[in-house]
Amino acid sequence: VIPLLPQVASADWTQYAFVVYPREGSVGMEVRLRMWREFTGTAYWDDVAITPIGGSALATAGEDDPEAVPQVTSLQQNYPNPFAQQTTIAFELPQTQRVSLAVYNMLGQRVATLVDDEILSEGQHRMLFDAQGLPSGLYFYALRTPTGTQTQKMVLLK
Repeated sequence: VIPLLPQVASADWTQYAFVVYPREGSVGMEVRLRMWREFTGTAYWDDVAITPIGGSALATAGEDDPEAVPQVTSLQQNYPNPFAQQTTIAFELPQTQRVSLAVYNMLGQRVATLVDDEILSEGQHRMLFDAQGLPSGLYFYALRTPTGTQTQKMVLLK
């Protein structure tokens, strides 16, 4: 585990990040969060995410590797979150299906459409959301498929 330098946000909170290198051949990882006495104040553990670090390309997986095909539709937490201008929204599809992915403000108004009723293949998908022109605040993004709708929240800080 390698701790990265803390990042102080304009909203008077500090974000900490760590890089974890799993052992070769491992098939899973357990992460336990806890505070130690060097920290003071209040700790909030929401929006914890494990994000694979690799190249900068956004990718789709599943077509060439049958083991990578997920069993259920799932919408992951965007990363980074909070974000300043761009963030990545990832989701998994267990089969080829019609999909819509949109971003909404606190009033429920659609502010962006990332996927508009398109047929996407099974596997993992990542979409880049550019919030240029939007004010800071809390936003929601919703993935709609024939089997239902999943929603997550994200924070834009400029």
